[in-house]
Amino acid sequence: MPRKASYETEYLYKGIRLCKKNVPKIIKNVMSQRVCWPYWAGWADGDGNFTKGYYILRLTDHEPVIKLGEMFLANVILMQDEEKYYQKRTGNPNAKIKIRARVQLNGERGVYFSEHVAPYVIDKSNHLYRLLKNKKIHKKFSYLEFNEEEFIQWLTGFCEAEGYFQYNKIIGRYCLQIPNTNLTLMRYISGWLNKLKITHGYYANRDVEGPTFEGLNQVYDAKDSDLIHISGQNSIPLLKRMIPYMLIKRKKQAAINIVNHKYGVRKN
Repeated sequence: MPRKASYETEYLYKGIRLCKKNVPKIIKNVMSQRVCWPYWAGWADGDGNFTKGYYILRLTDHEPVIKLGEMFLANVILMQDEEKYYQKRTGNPNAKIKIRARVQLNGERGVYFSEHVAPYVIDKSNHLYRLLKNKKIHKKFSYLEFNEEEFIQWLTGFCEAEGYFQYNKIIGRYCLQIPNTNLTLMRYISGWLNKLKITHGYYANRDVEGPTFEGLNQVYDAKDSDLIHISGQNSIPLLKRMIPYMLIKRKKQAAINIVNHKYGVRKN
């Protein structure tokens, strides 16, 4: 009896086969576009995954996955987990199935992508170098040497992956929150925010109970995850620069709402 597949698939974007004949066409297509490599490095540091053989991005928000697939003329597959597997993974027996889009960059695609994001990847640089080493490539790239616009681009991709653009008029919460467990990465972000004169709070969340942010108790699933919190009003100058690079519609709209919100004067 044949084994049942763990997921169903259908194509959101149909690319071309990776072969020696098609590689120049793939590279030409990437080079024909204005690619913000720091933005894609931010995604790689967030939800991306470098393995020994390829780079993979798999998300429930499809827009970045489709964009990356179109850039590299690579297949974008819609994946649907089996219900029992998904429920087990989330720990919720009543959880609904989430449909994720996936793009996988193999061979020359993965190498080209990795070499171009390498100067901007922070958290997953070791994984990136492992992929390149597996392809017999032993280059070294700069590390944590962004200029201002490169940082904005990287932060945009990273925040679309890991951040929370919170706009909730019912409870009056408007803010950008960035949690992560990598201390080097978080301090680097905080340092740049200081340079940009973006007022923010840095919270060392070393207990899973969660600290209090502006009177609201916030609990995070990630153990030992630090948090950068930027209030809605303080985030406006930053979001105005991030919004043009954003791809996820729901997060982009939340960011626009935060910027356009009419903030009252706080009473002491």
